[in-house]
Amino acid sequence: MLGLEPSRLGVDLGTTHTVAALAVHGARVQQLLFDSSPLLSSAVYAEAGRSPVAGRDAERAARIDPTRFEPNPKRRIDDGSVLLGDQEYKVADLLAAILRRVADEAGRVGGGSPGATVLTYPANWATTRRGLLADAAQRAGLRSLTLVPEPIAAAAYFTTVLGRPVPPGAGLVVYDLGAGTFDTSVLRRRPDQGWEVLASEGVDVGGLDLDAEIVELVGEAMSARDAAQWARLRDSGEEGVRRMRRALWDDARAAKEQLSRAPSAAVQVPLFDTHAHVTREQFEARARPWLARTVELTAVALGRAGLAPGQIAGLFLVGGSSRIPLVGTMLHQRLGVAPTVIEQPELVVALGSLAAAPAGQRAAAPIPAPPPYAVPPPVAPASGAPAPTPMSPAAAAPVSGTPLAGTPVSGVPVSGSPTSAPPGGPSPTSGPPMPLWPDPVAAAQAPATPRPRKRTGLVLAAAAAAVLLVSVGGVTSYNLLSDDSGRDRSAGNSNGGNPSGGNPSIAVGGKPQEAAEPGADQQTAKIDKTIWYGGRKVSFGEATYDSTKDPPLTVTAAMENLTDRSVYAGIDMALSLDGQSYQGTVESSGPVPANAKSNVVFGFGLEQAPSRLADSVLTVGGGGELKAVVPFREGGAFEPLEPKAVVTNKPVKAGALSMTAKTCEVRGDNLKTGYQVKEDQRFLACVVDIKYHGASGRPGGQNIDDTNFRLRLPDKSTVEAPTDAPIDLLNPNEVGKDQYLVFTLTWPAPGDYAVQLLDLGWLNNDSPSPARTGNIAFTIPES
Repeated sequence: MLGLEPSRLGVDLGTTHTVAALAVHGARVQQLLFDSSPLLSSAVYAEAGRSPVAGRDAERAARIDPTRFEPNPKRRIDDGSVLLGDQEYKVADLLAAILRRVADEAGRVGGGSPGATVLTYPANWATTRRGLLADAAQRAGLRSLTLVPEPIAAAAYFTTVLGRPVPPGAGLVVYDLGAGTFDTSVLRRRPDQGWEVLASEGVDVGGLDLDAEIVELVGEAMSARDAAQWARLRDSGEEGVRRMRRALWDDARAAKEQLSRAPSAAVQVPLFDTHAHVTREQFEARARPWLARTVELTAVALGRAGLAPGQIAGLFLVGGSSRIPLVGTMLHQRLGVAPTVIEQPELVVALGSLAAAPAGQRAAAPIPAPPPYAVPPPVAPASGAPAPTPMSPAAAAPVSGTPLAGTPVSGVPVSGSPTSAPPGGPSPTSGPPMPLWPDPVAAAQAPATPRPRKRTGLVLAAAAAAVLLVSVGGVTSYNLLSDDSGRDRSAGNSNGGNPSGGNPSIAVGGKPQEAAEPGADQQTAKIDKTIWYGGRKVSFGEATYDSTKDPPLTVTAAMENLTDRSVYAGIDMALSLDGQSYQGTVESSGPVPANAKSNVVFGFGLEQAPSRLADSVLTVGGGGELKAVVPFREGGAFEPLEPKAVVTNKPVKAGALSMTAKTCEVRGDNLKTGYQVKEDQRFLACVVDIKYHGASGRPGGQNIDDTNFRLRLPDKSTVEAPTDAPIDLLNPNEVGKDQYLVFTLTWPAPGDYAVQLLDLGWLNNDSPSPARTGNIAFTIPES
């Protein structure tokens, strides 16, 4: 076989199934089969004294001893180790068992071990998770490993296998709903036919949660017949009953899949010796809140990407759970883009991975795997700053978007309840959600619609939904609920006009007109204060109370979007007055374009006239976030969260790399993602230029990623891998300009620090050394 290209293996390691494709000696890509199926079960069984086994063999062995069975090891990625039976196993060993089964089949089909492997990973996995995946691949004996983000692989499939055109500058939305995780990414085609990831969101929601809804539906019917018998099936630790429970969940999954093709499906219920029938209508009613979360995250990612409707070349549905008909319907209704649906969406990522990383050339966006290592338990840095959390990886340019801290779920839930409570997604009767691309002309010309005065319950519901989105999704929240009239109160004139009355834009900073007496029905108070929050600079102008208006209290503001993504004007805001707290809502404003300003009006539903409007205090920020505090009157406790520069135009050199830190700021928000820091933390955000000077023994360009940067703390320990960092390939003497680095500090954190630049060799596989480490020193003073 001399002169023939070695075989190449592409693997998509999923939560419930793993898919692999093989290109043998440059021939066409073929799907690998496992027990006559392209879907290899990702389940693992660990028998004492033997190496863990994966696939159908593991599922069969689980009938003997379910305690040694882990059905979804990918969901345990952050656990370090898993107890199976009476023995602990490293998660890397469980994942390696799956990859070893894939490698064995690839060797059988290809006539030898693959010469190279492309392994995909979710777009919001950071260095630690990627490193553990690489470690598992090495344990499985896979060589020449390249890691590729799943949306990049899906995009390659879209343009190569499907042959769909995506011209340079156009965008592709990849909606990936698997069994245990959901990821959505907005990609833009570059002139060199590569891909730039503009925005990425994700959450631990998937088909397993929908399986749980079917089990719960069955449980409600069975409990009506015999509650004690259902409780036994749901909770008992008896070996025989555990096997029955596993069979019930397998049948529930099969019923879910059947409901994508048929109006009803039957679920066999052990112990009861009967079938329970579930209709598609029943299933969709339960699935809608879960799917609403994924649809809204897709809308958020599109909003952050800042692409116009005409720039979207496709909406590609990926992952086995995306074939549920309701998914396409909800996406089309919400985004106004018809999705691309294929027959086997679970095969897309594996098949596309080999096209994303072509043989013999640098892929559009693969990231060389970091060296394998044992993942230690999370330990906070010495300064108290938290260990790095999952971040959005990059494709071939910096990726915006911060990950979700999802809760891993082990095994099958022992109750009929979902693995975690779904959000209060929009109900079919709650009115349409805010359009992704609102029409400012139509909004400005909308006729006046009367609204009831009392909206406290709705406002509280909207606030609760916003807080839930922040806590489980890590996304900038905005008002998704309609008011009692059915009109979306968060949409409106992008120029700040009043959509309900067609009034002209309200100027900020007008002369105050104080009330003649306390408790008057008309009062005005001047604010004239500016805060920095969530990637926005908000200058509050004037507050006006008028008992005849709805809402009776409005606050005008000028909002400047400091990010490079379009953002919504809605922010979490509460007004404290006379011992009461009122949630604020956006009364008029559309999305604020990137690096632009817009007039905004916030409304508050006061139930009675304030004793003195000037005594009000605004608090801006959601639950657990660092909050800005804005007193109306002078002399109050004002917390503007204004960024403070600690570094300006400082250069440093490290080996073949050099860097100039244009600025480093201590701030409360991340300008790349728009996220706000937690109450006891601050971000250190740096804008830097990086240059590669070339070096002997390094063919081609130089990889730059998060491992090239560290933050040295006052105690001389270091924080590795900033939560936002460039992922780039620099040619000799090429400069990567305006790269954004973000580190997280526990606050207060006075002392002497240094931003470090590390030259770690060509593929960043070398160990750090003082000779190739540069330091930019600075001091954070006492608060």
